[in-house]
Amino acid sequence: TVTLGENLTIGHNVVIEEKSVIKDNTKILANTFIGSDVVIGKNCLIYPNVTIREKSIIGDNCIIIRGAIDDTVIHKGVKLNTLVHIAHNDVIGENTIITSPCHVCGSVTIGDNCHIAGTTIRNQRTVGDNAVVGLGAVVVKNIEAGTTVVGNPAKEMTKK
Repeated sequence: TVTLGENLTIGHNVVIEEKSVIKDNTKILANTFIGSDVVIGKNCLIYPNVTIREKSIIGDNCIIIRGAIDDTVIHKGVKLNTLVHIAHNDVIGENTIITSPCHVCGSVTIGDNCHIAGTTIRNQRTVGDNAVVGLGAVVVKNIEAGTTVVGNPAKEMTKK
């Protein structure tokens, strides 16, 4: 029950579960797992050893968990580095970059044009548009749009 587009490249040991859709001109490299009901868009490149459990295209060794209450959504232009974990019910806004290692817990909303650098974002938090979360930060409270936070727990950077 998988729908496959035209001009696909599918590597060795790739698993694609039922009701998934892989659109035209997509390349899926070796040892990738694509869960059921996943839609992979046109002209996508999926690196080796990726687990995709929701509608997304992700870097090496990333995991995206399918929504349990609401959908897990990765909007267009998002770039996920290696070893990024996106939990259930998360929404990642357009053109956001998340670098490794990063753990985004469940029911988190990250706005558009954010840069999240190797952090942990706790459950049910919101990161506003154009925010920056510094390397190693642990986000335990919501972050306002345009804010830069660092540290554990994450706190807004102040100018001196």
